[in-house]
Amino acid sequence: MSTTRLSLSEARGRLCRSFEALGAPDSEAAVAAQVCLEAEMLGRPTHGLRLVGNISREYVEGAGRRAEVAVLRDTDSSAVVDGGFHLSPFVHDLAAGLAREKALATGIAVVGVKNAGVSGALGVHAARIAQSDVVAIAMNSSPSVVVAPGSAQPMLGTNPIAFALPRTVDYPLVLDMATSQISLNGVRVALQRGEDLPASAGLQSPATSPVRTWPTALIFSPSRVPCSAASIDSSPN
Repeated sequence: MSTTRLSLSEARGRLCRSFEALGAPDSEAAVAAQVCLEAEMLGRPTHGLRLVGNISREYVEGAGRRAEVAVLRDTDSSAVVDGGFHLSPFVHDLAAGLAREKALATGIAVVGVKNAGVSGALGVHAARIAQSDVVAIAMNSSPSVVVAPGSAQPMLGTNPIAFALPRTVDYPLVLDMATSQISLNGVRVALQRGEDLPASAGLQSPATSPVRTWPTALIFSPSRVPCSAASIDSSPN
């Protein structure tokens, strides 16, 4: 697999131009590019540049339903952001900012998102909130690809979740994890690189090892302990 090295400014410029070529406004493209780059800087290639294709595809497919971004059911401590099928990282960044503002004003806040798409690395959004001295929890849904313990039938999602704790010095302490043995995008990156998956990552029917087939036969294994799929990120550099 060939490798291309880019500076941050070069990568940001390419990403912005890529999103703008789809018709996305400059402001949305800039935010989406930054969210992808921050994931890479946090050592999360599973949720960085490789998501550009997903984000772009969702944006194109949502063209017929595109609407203004709207804040619904808005209260002092809660809201729902209707993303109107705009660039999904932009929508989630907006929601994170709104949650931060409400939490700072009232002490606690809950903000949901609909009509958006892939969120990107939840740890990026949680960390941005925590940089304002707010403890952040970010969660997302996912397809039913994880088996319940003792089962062979996928009933659960990888259910990603991130926690971010502010610190007096340095970057917030971030826990960004899937509740499965490996994240959905972790599988895609491994197969893209031609790497074998861990034997415990998933099952096939009938079961074989190592698991190399995606996406037709892979079933994800549940996490054996709450943090078995976790990674700790303490610095964006």
